[in-house]
Amino acid sequence: PLYSATVGGVRLAMGTALKMKASGYKKGIPDMLIFESRGMYQGLAIEIKTSIGRASDEQKDWILKLNNRGWRAEICKGFEECADVICEYFELYENNN
Repeated sequence: PLYSATVGGVRLAMGTALKMKASGYKKGIPDMLIFESRGMYQGLAIEIKTSIGRASDEQKDWILKLNNRGWRAEICKGFEECADVICEYFELYENNN
């Protein structure tokens, strides 16, 4: 599959953060992006949180906008939930064949 992680949650030096912003990096982009269509979805985006973590307003906005554009976009808490969403997403393809 074609996928990428983003640098969300990584602490950066101010100069590096400014360069990223200038190059187009957007605040709140989900942590994992899978660029493979499945079923009715254009791709899968996952914002990963700890069991006590909370999504920011920017993260919630990204999830909403991606869902409105035909992606499956989720906020997942912990490894198990992320793994379940990814497995379920890839099963969509198998079930449609």
